[in-house]
Amino acid sequence: MAKKCFLCGSDGEIIDFNDETFKNCVLKLAFRKKKHFKYNFVELPSASLQFVGYHTTCYKKVTVLNKKYNEEFLNFSVEYTEHNNVSTTEEKSKQLNPSVDSCATVAENETSNVEDLAQTSGDSDTEQSTSTASTSSRIICLFCDHSQKRCGKKLVNLTVPNDDKVPLQIKNIAQNFGDSVILSKLQHQTIAYHLPCYAVYQSKNKRSTEESTHSNYSKYRQLHQFAFQSISNLIETEIIENNKVMYLAQLFLRYQALLLEFGNHEIDFDDIQDYRCETLQKKLMKKFQDRITIEASMGIRNKKIVYKTDMDVSVMANNFKLLETRNDYEFENVAYYLRSCIKNIDARPLSRNITADDVIRGECDIPKQLIDFIRNLIEGPNFSDEDSNGLKVKITSICSDIIYAVTKGACKPSKSLSLGLAVKSLTNSRQVITILNRYGHTIGYNLAEELETEMTYTSIQDNKVIPKGITAANGHSTHVAFDNFDESIYDESI
Repeated sequence: MAKKCFLCGSDGEIIDFNDETFKNCVLKLAFRKKKHFKYNFVELPSASLQFVGYHTTCYKKVTVLNKKYNEEFLNFSVEYTEHNNVSTTEEKSKQLNPSVDSCATVAENETSNVEDLAQTSGDSDTEQSTSTASTSSRIICLFCDHSQKRCGKKLVNLTVPNDDKVPLQIKNIAQNFGDSVILSKLQHQTIAYHLPCYAVYQSKNKRSTEESTHSNYSKYRQLHQFAFQSISNLIETEIIENNKVMYLAQLFLRYQALLLEFGNHEIDFDDIQDYRCETLQKKLMKKFQDRITIEASMGIRNKKIVYKTDMDVSVMANNFKLLETRNDYEFENVAYYLRSCIKNIDARPLSRNITADDVIRGECDIPKQLIDFIRNLIEGPNFSDEDSNGLKVKITSICSDIIYAVTKGACKPSKSLSLGLAVKSLTNSRQVITILNRYGHTIGYNLAEELETEMTYTSIQDNKVIPKGITAANGHSTHVAFDNFDESIYDESI
């Protein structure tokens, strides 16, 4: 009966499997099945060798893998071979004597090939155990709990380290994994291991590190998805629906601002400076295709513009003229820059034992860039010292309102705190404070009450009889009066 190809099923020019090609093919098929690659459904049992062979092209289709999977395949082959050998050894030992450990059935005159493995793994500072003394004293591997094992056709004995270098490496890996079993074994048993077991343990640690890096990459990629979706919505509304013409650089700066916004302090400008405007252009063209056009303008410096493809020529010319004359994108750049400065403020939350000094200091300092911008806006180009104190108060007040609005109340400057407490103390009116809060000038009424309560708790912790700021002097007396007189209202003294 003519043999057929294990992959395509035809019987022309069939080549017989030898041990090496068969083992390689089985390993590659198992790896493909694990990774769900092409041909993952093909099976090649050893019993079928008298019926099947292979074509060279079919063999290459199965055994050739992408270079990026080489290291992963090597680790897989070690694990796969180890698993199959342990299973085979256990079955044979159960047939001979079910009570005998599969790892104790190796012959005493077998020699260890650990030296070859030690050269490949780089552990030249270890000492190999090549006798059966390990078996008799029940020294076992830290990882597999066996004294001897097979790796392919080689019998591997235990390796005992000469110094603390390898045990420290194993301890560090176990701590990273939170592997309490290995940490316990390091303390309570003789440290010995098989080189293949140690290599597999190291590869697990490496994969864990790569997965952590991949997690950060996924998060960074998600930020780009959010930012691109926002830019796409802007283009859909402003450019396609409203026939607006925009500079590509303008969209790119907005895209960068969106990344910083969605990053929420986790990324800064240095993390996104390598992202190019050309990359954004390719993504936009891939999404919108022929709905928009991106080309160099005929204006100053031939900046690229973005507009709707089927826009009327006269409308496009008029809108482009407005774009060049108004320079709205420059104002956007300033706004995004100041917003970034505010979002990156070093906030200092109020202490648990809050005092009046904490309220006056506030939760943050006003950025210098914001102060300079508002000063130039209010004072203009004519610098003058006239009424500088009054202007400083107004500038600080406006800057505080901007910070409170941008951070949505998460960061409260001095004005927001002190004004709220002052108005509550003077008027004790919830409505007044609520109105000021809705306009973004101060904190809410509930927070003002909470701060007053916390300040009271702090003050009563001080056992001094004389309040802060009053100096005691001989011959002088201090009187305390309860002032609670309201017109047409009689209050009993407390």
